[in-house]
Amino acid sequence: IKARPIDGLTLQLHYAKSETPFLFIPNTQDAHIDNRNLTLAANYEAGNLRDGKLEATAFHTRDKTLEYEVENRTEQLGYLEHQDGQISNILLKGVKDVGSHTLAVGVSGQQEDMGDTDFIRYFSFRQGFLNPPQTGNLLVTPRAEYTDYAAFVQDVWHPTPALELTAGARRDQFDQFGGHSNYRAAAVYTPEGRQQTRALTDFY
Repeated sequence: IKARPIDGLTLQLHYAKSETPFLFIPNTQDAHIDNRNLTLAANYEAGNLRDGKLEATAFHTRDKTLEYEVENRTEQLGYLEHQDGQISNILLKGVKDVGSHTLAVGVSGQQEDMGDTDFIRYFSFRQGFLNPPQTGNLLVTPRAEYTDYAAFVQDVWHPTPALELTAGARRDQFDQFGGHSNYRAAAVYTPEGRQQTRALTDFY
């Protein structure tokens, strides 16, 4: 579903559900993967390059996946595994033409949440039904959460109509890995409409 309630604002909703048989397991069991995915997104744009343009985007995705196996002879549940997670992201960017330069600055934030990743095994094709069943988690750190905040700046310069020079810098702050900076420089030369030469380098 996509809607545009006001000029410049676009809202989207996407929902998907699937049920898929899982192959390549012992013939003692039937396995299935059920997935539900919901994504909400918004995009807003205002202004123009000459006077200054604002771009804002945000999305939230929630994914719930259930993997389960059924023992064929008794038709009892043999295995149950959750693979849930969600991710949210927001980006704010300003762009403006200043003479032969196009300047852009922005900030972003992202959060990931692993959600429910527990599993329980009632049946093993080598041992039969287990007593007690085996339990555990798919992750070393259950319910893990990760965040990343970033700021960036970029300048695209057109010294001539055929030459485009780009310089940019970005700073990320990860809650798990600390701060990280990277820089980019690029040149694009287009002497004719059908020919183009590019050079790009990144510094970390």
